[in-house]
Amino acid sequence: MKIIALVLVLVAAASAQLGGGAFNGGGLGGNQGAGAAAGGGLAGLFGPPRNWGPKVYGPGANNRFALPPNPLLMQRALAIAEQVPGALIFLDTNGEIKFTDRFGREADIIHPSGLDLSELIEN
Repeated sequence: MKIIALVLVLVAAASAQLGGGAFNGGGLGGNQGAGAAAGGGLAGLFGPPRNWGPKVYGPGANNRFALPPNPLLMQRALAIAEQVPGALIFLDTNGEIKFTDRFGREADIIHPSGLDLSELIEN
């Protein structure tokens, strides 16, 4: 009896991942767009790339196969980069965030009070 219940659970899970049952157009071809948008298949593993805007560049930006940065640190870095003219954010494939100038050189962002703001986003 336990084996039958296990088989039913596995069939239901596979049916949901492959587009649902017969009631919503199921089968292998039905509702694939909705499954991908909901995070099914490979989109659930990697997800769509996130566009952080024009201040962010590098191999980790808009790359679905790169490790995503910490979203709180990225929001903080974007807020800092918006306040400093000429500051850009380099995003590496391992999720590392660095402040750079337009030539790609690492930049230290110093607040007028003397606080080094680039240390606030170090992983």
